[in-house]
Amino acid sequence: MDLKFYAHINDEKVGPVDAATLKTLGVTRETLVWYKGLAEWTPAAEAYEAAVVLGFAEPKPEAEEKPAAVETAEVIEPDNLPRTQIALSVIVTLLMGTPFSIMAIVFNCIAKARYQNGEYETGAHSCLVARKWLSVAIPVGVMVNLFAYFFYIKPMLESGLL
Repeated sequence: MDLKFYAHINDEKVGPVDAATLKTLGVTRETLVWYKGLAEWTPAAEAYEAAVVLGFAEPKPEAEEKPAAVETAEVIEPDNLPRTQIALSVIVTLLMGTPFSIMAIVFNCIAKARYQNGEYETGAHSCLVARKWLSVAIPVGVMVNLFAYFFYIKPMLESGLL
């Protein structure tokens, strides 16, 4: 087992640690642990690899032939997730008023919900889509506001209508 484990001990995240170190941390059956391959933080007694290392479960017999490994996408660890840009999206929407920034808000909310459900890969993808919408919303908003100022507000100010 070359897994690196993380554990929540005394309200602090500890890790990454190897199996030998995990045994010395005083992990109980209820301690939340995470390792690559788990969707979310799980009690140690329910996380098979950690349960085996800690002696909470028996290892599976290796008598049966294992199927060929299926190549899967890289699992994104909870510590390396892109941050959502909800606050920036709302500010850009209020200042610039473009529909593109509304799309950024929507995708940031989707990303946050997916993170909370343990869907880290799809959450990270939604976060990146939201950033793309923001990267469009800001320059378009600046151009629209400049256009409005120079071709609408400024002429009205000069003519005394405002």
